[in-house]
Amino acid sequence: MAPTSHSASSNALLAIPLEIRRHIYGFCIPQHLTFDCCEDMYYQNRPIGWIQPLWHSNDSCDRYAGDDEYLVDELHCLHDEWKGKDKILSLENVEDIGSEDSPTGEDGSSHGMKETLGLLGFEGYDFPPPPSRMSSLPALLLLCRQINHEVETMLYEGNTFTIDIHCQGQYHFEKQFTTKNRERMRNMILVLRPIAAEPESIMDPEIWDSVLGNLVTLGVIIKQPEPPLQEWLEDNGKGTTGDFLTFFRDRKREAIGECMAWLLPIFEYLVRAVPKQTEIVVDVTEEGDTVQALEFFQKGPFRFQRLPAADSISQKVEFAWESGSRGSWYRDDDDDDDDDGPTSCRDIINDSDYDYSE
Repeated sequence: MAPTSHSASSNALLAIPLEIRRHIYGFCIPQHLTFDCCEDMYYQNRPIGWIQPLWHSNDSCDRYAGDDEYLVDELHCLHDEWKGKDKILSLENVEDIGSEDSPTGEDGSSHGMKETLGLLGFEGYDFPPPPSRMSSLPALLLLCRQINHEVETMLYEGNTFTIDIHCQGQYHFEKQFTTKNRERMRNMILVLRPIAAEPESIMDPEIWDSVLGNLVTLGVIIKQPEPPLQEWLEDNGKGTTGDFLTFFRDRKREAIGECMAWLLPIFEYLVRAVPKQTEIVVDVTEEGDTVQALEFFQKGPFRFQRLPAADSISQKVEFAWESGSRGSWYRDDDDDDDDDGPTSCRDIINDSDYDYSE
């Protein structure tokens, strides 16, 4: 039996050394990006001018399914949507529609091809852009099991995942990714929000041990706790207009202390769970005052710097430090006067940490 085009392509690709294959994969898949796991990741980090394909509007695609099931569902949606008159348009031809090499209908026009396939009449929908602007990821994953494994490993190792940890956050995370893919992640940012629940219940070791144990970098962003309105009304009644600013500063320090008392068990767990060589990066802002509650962090594997990912987080606690209070693990500001900071959690570590070894 003659080999199929897919098997021939995969055999040719597998004949190339793994290091070169990984380099090729890097041109075909998302790398060095940050994804918010609390939002639909399908729409994130798309290039300017990207148009949602027609097949993705199919309501039968379950956005809450596991990521492996989601990929299969999307491919089925594509297969089901792009067909008409007992003809099925191949994936390659779907990607070619609208390009110079796109297939044509009997009248030689792209319009005729769409009419033949029953794709006219979808007002408001645009057809996919030329192949050069499309991701080759779905087709690459379908070549063979070995290539699928290598590409998926690079996908999860080479990107940063932001997770908002709240009452149900960890369970959404568990449902969204399979255990295997969670363990593939190497770079993560946790958004912590002090809430009424006990901190020990926020991070279930059965979910997080295998994830944290494989991380290279871990970023932490802490959201401002929201005290009950009644508490603030009672506190505001204690002061007069003249000393309100003094009261507010004192109340802020008190709130930070309460926040840190809540967060301490979580950070103690993180220090135990991550590998010794893993750096925990805590988002801060450079201001004049030093938050005394940060003394705990100066004894652990922490770095304090501003995380650009925190700019989109509202009501976050803005820790600060004085230059004289930094430990030996801080970067020298004199060497980075023109540095605008990292663009992602990945930039905090050396490039050598991103070698994809087996």
